Amino acid sequence: MTHYDSRHWPKRLPIRSNLRFEIDEYRKAVEAHPFNADIANTLGDLYLRAGEVRQAITFFTRVAELYRANGFMLKSIAVLKKISRVDPTDTDASVRIGDLFAKQGLIAEARLSYKSAGDSKYQGGELKGAIDAYKKLLALGASNAASFAKLAEMCSEYDLLEDAHQYFVQARTRYLQTGQTDMARDMAVKARQLELVGHVFSGSREKRREERYPLRLRTLVISETREWREYTESLDVSKSGIRFNLVRPVDWGSIIQVQLPMPSELRHNHGELSTYAAQAMVCRCEAMNGAHLVAAEFGMASAPMAE
Repeated sequence: MTHYDSRHWPKRLPIRSNLRFEIDEYRKAVEAHPFNADIANTLGDLYLRAGEVRQAITFFTRVAELYRANGFMLKSIAVLKKISRVDPTDTDASVRIGDLFAKQGLIAEARLSYKSAGDSKYQGGELKGAIDAYKKLLALGASNAASFAKLAEMCSEYDLLEDAHQYFVQARTRYLQTGQTDMARDMAVKARQLELVGHVFSGSREKRREERYPLRLRTLVISETREWREYTESLDVSKSGIRFNLVRPVDWGSIIQVQLPMPSELRHNHGELSTYAAQAMVCRCEAMNGAHLVAAEFGMASAPMAE
């Protein structure tokens, strides 16, 4: 496979008369047959041989679009990959490759293309393009916490604060669910800092709200350091979190362990044990009626501790 390094391109190669003649003839052929991808592709190759890279890419792009329009997705992808080899800075080609992979159902390949395009655009100072590529990446589903965190940081840098808050929260959740509590705390702090900007996020909190069940379940709460434990009763639970009262206050962002007889349909894992145990992050703690109302988000399931 031939690789073209833009650092070594001359401004213009000497063009032999027969190469110029071929280019002129193929230009006429393209004008006469505008929907013939093979002719346009050959013209692109001729321009590449002549060192006229931008002209070559113009015709390769045309070829890729012709193949796509006629349903030849794999051929279109091959031409876009050729553009990427000719000009590695053409990150739009990587995005179009991702689009075609996604349309073909090749999700893993699409993710790689979107991530590569997003990272390259970010490094090249194209922040908006990087954000768009990462949004396409996350729209494919099953993305890891790091991708959500990266998109959150970029949105924050671009002053898309509500979007940044949403992605910091989703990154926090994913880090929690994989037991990466330090990273979860970092995401929680950044989301909280954005919340302090004002009331702009009240709408996004409403979007995140899910069905809560007013189940009064005997709940054991254990501190992260195992220094204390306290029995209480849940006020309500959902798939993602729980609310309860405690006698003692707990710090916002702290990690606790909760154990309770959670219904199996609300568990992250459908274990057979009667007691469900999970790490949880404290998202709210406020004094109320002589107690402390605590809201916590479930994280990674864990083995129950002896009561």
